[in-house]
Amino acid sequence: MSPSGAGYLAARLDRGGACLLPAPLNVNKEDLELLYRALGRGLLVCQYVEDTLYLAAFAASRLSHGECAKQFYGKFHRVGGRLNFTDRVLKTKLNSTAYDRSWHVIFEELQRFVEYRNSLAHFEVYHITEETGLASEPPTKYKVILSESHMNAPKRASEKIRSLSIELIESNNNAAREQAYKLIYFIVDHFPLDAFLGKGLLPIAEFQLTGFYTNPRPPEFPPYIA
Repeated sequence: MSPSGAGYLAARLDRGGACLLPAPLNVNKEDLELLYRALGRGLLVCQYVEDTLYLAAFAASRLSHGECAKQFYGKFHRVGGRLNFTDRVLKTKLNSTAYDRSWHVIFEELQRFVEYRNSLAHFEVYHITEETGLASEPPTKYKVILSESHMNAPKRASEKIRSLSIELIESNNNAAREQAYKLIYFIVDHFPLDAFLGKGLLPIAEFQLTGFYTNPRPPEFPPYIA
């Protein structure tokens, strides 16, 4: 997922090691501010991934910008549907070698990204009232954490439930940011710049895309070799 090997991670909370309650706003204020900052960055980075995913779908679909956007953003309201739509159009556009060796690797990573993106939207904040090292695997030094909604009885039934600490949110944010770069260089490797210029995209989008095609490429994102 990244040069360091970090991926989209979720901790496990042992319900016996912590008392989890929906978080009041006047407790652990400093930790809550850090959590909200990490969440804000996460939401923005996730949007970069989704919009870059759209560019891949647009280049492969041969639809107009208006029609492709109607399909991608209008028909599919969740990122999982958008990812599957992109996968379908790329499967028809790429040869089997490029699909298997270049796109499918990214596709599998993005499936884990989808889980993280959905967690940001549906998890809620809890206070951890006992020693955090006993409550969370891996441990967190903070007293607040995200986890499954207390209303979600099936997900809350297990002795260990999914959670996201501030540390894991930031790790996942970094992985998502890298995923956006992987996607953009995937596009550079498989589609010409002319697939985007004069096709209805905003001038700022054309300007940014041109930069990725013309500027030196970071060594951590090597070009695809057929």
